[in-house]
Amino acid sequence: MFIPTIVRFLKIKTRKYYYDDKNIYVQEGVFRKQYSSFPLIKIENIHTTSNILGNGTIKLSVSARGNYPHLKDLEFVKGALNVQNELNEAIEIARKQHGVKAVDTF
Repeated sequence: MFIPTIVRFLKIKTRKYYYDDKNIYVQEGVFRKQYSSFPLIKIENIHTTSNILGNGTIKLSVSARGNYPHLKDLEFVKGALNVQNELNEAIEIARKQHGVKAVDTF
C-alpha cells in the first residue's frame, strides 16, 4: 500500500518541466530517467487550476494533427498562472517564427 504512494511521490518530486523557443520538455524518474518533448506550436489551449498559494496543474491541449501520447498534465507547478502566461508568450513567438497562425492550429 505504501510502495505505490512512495513511487508516486518520488515521480512528482523529481519531475521537471522546461521549454525553449521550439519545444516543451518533461523529465521524470528517480532511478530511470524518462524524457519527453513536444512542439510548442502544436499547443492549442492551456487550462490552469491553482490553489491559494499559486501552485497548481497546467493542462495542455494539443492539436489533433499530431499524436502525442506522452503528453502529461504539468502537475504541482509553482506559480502556475505565471508559468501559463510565460508559455502563452513562448507559444506565440514559436508560431511567428514558424509562420503558423493561431487559426492554422485548429
